[in-house]
Amino acid sequence: MKNILLSTLFFQLSSNCLACLPANGEEFEISGEIVPALYKTEDSLTHYRALKFDKAECFAPDGEFSDNEVSLSQVQLIIPEELKIEIGKKYTVRGTAFHWHTGHHFTGVVLSVKNAEKL
Repeated sequence: MKNILLSTLFFQLSSNCLACLPANGEEFEISGEIVPALYKTEDSLTHYRALKFDKAECFAPDGEFSDNEVSLSQVQLIIPEELKIEIGKKYTVRGTAFHWHTGHHFTGVVLSVKNAEKL
């Protein structure tokens, strides 16, 4: 009985960890809609592009900037100038994610885009 309980607990923990996307510089692909986003402070407004997911996505902790999993419905994108991405269109993007750590990061996780394919 003890072994069954431990096995079940291990499986649940493993499943939860496997369900989260990496936010440690490891490349991955994810799909969503490119949306305009706005970050407002008392002194300024900043416009940026974000990838909005159909359902919230889990991002794993990185052990440096975050020790916790985060569940987000959209992430800020860092898009190289040579990539032409249209707002309002769905894309699959490939890149690396990291947890926010400066005033220029407006969502809990930021995705640095390497390439993008319109769906």
